[in-house]
Amino acid sequence: MSAIADRYPELTALHHEFMRALSQDPEPQYGAAYLWYQGLEFKRSDRKPSATSRGHEQLHYLNGAEQGKRVPGQNFPKAGTPKEVCSALISQGAADWEGPFQINFRYDRNAEGVWSGGYSIETSAKHREIVAGRTEYDDAIAAALNANWDDDTQARRLSFVSGDKNGLFLMVRRAKGTEYLELDPPLQQAWDALVAYLKGHGVRHIYVVNYKLTKPTSRLREGDNMQLIYCI
Repeated sequence: MSAIADRYPELTALHHEFMRALSQDPEPQYGAAYLWYQGLEFKRSDRKPSATSRGHEQLHYLNGAEQGKRVPGQNFPKAGTPKEVCSALISQGAADWEGPFQINFRYDRNAEGVWSGGYSIETSAKHREIVAGRTEYDDAIAAALNANWDDDTQARRLSFVSGDKNGLFLMVRRAKGTEYLELDPPLQQAWDALVAYLKGHGVRHIYVVNYKLTKPTSRLREGDNMQLIYCI
């Protein structure tokens, strides 16, 4: 459980419902489950704070980078769905830099079939700190993506892939189609350095990775062609 459960009883209520649904599923699809909700545009007015947000409407199973089915049997009271609860908390706390920027629920099942986990919150201040400190690592990834660009290249992208291919790949889009390549040493080194930095700031799981350049002179912009979703 989160150490700040008393501050957010609404999240504690969601946690109990998630644990109930997980424990009553006789055939869990995978041994992990998660939900994330994240703020987008914040109006940090003390008089009328607000924020737009996005994320999961229910808890989903998770297998590595692959999102699975919704955990069955989830029931929420009126106006108490994860979407309503999380978006309201993010919006209401928009004026407070110690308010939520991102809310994560994460659960894992052990060998005996017992689920454990809870929720965590990345504050707006913590998110700002992480993004600011990421600059050198993001620049290194951009430099590695820009290497080996040729006239036939339409885009180069670092991203998690699931399905027939699973894991982190360099995706190179060309007129004839998209190639899925293993990371070359410079890109792997840049990625490993970013992961080490994020872990140093308490990041436990990385769910979404998207670094995409559409020409050698492109720049990475947070929330546009550069996106990370993770769990603190």
